[in-house]
Amino acid sequence: MIKEKQMNKNKKLANMAMLVALAMIFSYVESLIPINFGIPGMKLGVANLVTVTGLFWNFRKYFWW
Repeated sequence: MIKEKQMNKNKKLANMAMLVALAMIFSYVESLIPINFGIPGMKLGVANLVTVTGLFWNFRKYFWW
C-alpha cells in the first residue's frame, strides 16, 4: 500500500515535470514567432495553455464539476 502511494506520487511528479518542460518549449517557440499585436512585449500565451491543462488534469478532484 505504501509503495503504491509512493509510485503515484512519483508518477504525478514526473508528469508535472514533463508539463513544465513542455511549457518552457512552447514559451521559447512562441518567442521565435514574430507576431505584432501593437503592444511591445505582448505574446499569445501558449505556455499558459499547457499550465492550465496540467493543473486541470492533475487536480481535477478539487474542481466542482
